[in-house]
Amino acid sequence: MFAQMMIRITGGPSIWAKLAASGASTAEVKKLAADIEAAQDPEIRQMTTWLRGWGQQVSPSTMPSMDHAEVPGGMTEADMKKLESLSGAAFDRAFPR
Repeated sequence: MFAQMMIRITGGPSIWAKLAASGASTAEVKKLAADIEAAQDPEIRQMTTWLRGWGQQVSPSTMPSMDHAEVPGGMTEADMKKLESLSGAAFDRAFPR
């Protein structure tokens, strides 16, 4: 369960980072996003490998939805939808840091 929850927690920043590839306008935000993705993706892959090796589901449907607002620097679902709709300077201002 710990690995399943960690995938959900670390997955949020990884999603933000992917959004920045097309939404961000400054080099600072693009670099931060690339750094986040470079750090989080290997962790997610490793935990996914462990879960599959243990015969466990990676993200079981029985797990409650993860509200990233509970994580320091996290975002709510509404925040995420807003970020998805933004680009340029507005995206850069809304990107979590």
